[in-house]
Amino acid sequence: MKARRVKWLDPDGTLADNAERIVRVRLDELCGFMPAAADPAEVVALHEAAAGASDLDPALLKQAPHARDHAGVAALEAHLRARRLLLFDRFVELWSDVERKGFRARLEFALGERSDVHNP
Repeated sequence: MKARRVKWLDPDGTLADNAERIVRVRLDELCGFMPAAADPAEVVALHEAAAGASDLDPALLKQAPHARDHAGVAALEAHLRARRLLLFDRFVELWSDVERKGFRARLEFALGERSDVHNP
């Protein structure tokens, strides 16, 4: 998924105001990947959330011609699958911790506080 275009940026506006708009859009995008990205069966959502972790994707090995004819390919595939599961478990643990700490609410509150101070 390509990052959404941020609307209503003002080239004559302040950096802080424009940054706030960008952060709000990117926060919505990030949180929008969940809960699909927390499901290991949702490979596409995981790749979108990881933004580039696909070079650890064992499915890439299947695209190589005659990959199954080489003994080392099976070992590499097993290694990549195990590595992917480990990284997935770490991702889910990290995301759970971030949610538990109220990441989104705290960031939205901070953005609101900045807006209230600059726009009475």
